[in-house]
Amino acid sequence: MSLLSLNKPSPERLQQIVASQAGAALTYDDVGSTRGDLPLGWSVDDQRVVLGHGEESFRRAVSAMCRWTQFDLGWVRPLRADVPIREGELFTFVARTLGVWSVNICRIVYVIDEDDAQGARFGFAYGTVGAHSVRGEESFLVRWDKASDEVAFGIRKFSKPASALLRFLGPITRWVQRRF
Repeated sequence: MSLLSLNKPSPERLQQIVASQAGAALTYDDVGSTRGDLPLGWSVDDQRVVLGHGEESFRRAVSAMCRWTQFDLGWVRPLRADVPIREGELFTFVARTLGVWSVNICRIVYVIDEDDAQGARFGFAYGTVGAHSVRGEESFLVRWDKASDEVAFGIRKFSKPASALLRFLGPITRWVQRRF
C-alpha cells in the first residue's frame, strides 16, 4: 500500500492507510534514544528555542503541543489533532513536498511530564512505524527553568530515509527534514 501520491489522499484512503499500518512495528532499534545519546550513523538534529518566560508561557506551550500544533505548518498537517499524548498511541500526519503527498504514521514511545521545585518538563517522543518515509525517532520537549524563569522548546531526532529512492534524494530529504 503506497503512502506516497501525486494526488491528495481522500479521507477514505487515509482511513485505509492508517488501518493497514495500525499494528506495524517500529522501524528502528534504538527506541528511546532521544532521551540521551543519539545513535551513531544516523542523521541527527538537536534544536532548541526560547519561547518566553514564566508559568503561563509553559502552560500555553504544553497546550499547543497537546493539540499537535507543531505539525500544523501548512505543508504538513496532523490527520487528527485530538490524539492523546500517551505512550503507545498512533499519530498520523500528511505532508505535501515538491508536489508529492505522503502519509506518515508514528507511535508515541515515551512521555515526560514532570514538575518540581527546579522546573517543569513536558514532552514526548514518537518512533516511525511501518511504511513511514523515514526511519527513526523524534522528541518534542518544553522546559521551564524556574530559577531563570525561561521556557524553551526543543526537538531532537535521528533518522534515515526508509527507501532507496529517498536515499538517492538524500540532500532533498535532509532539506525537507530541516524545514520541518
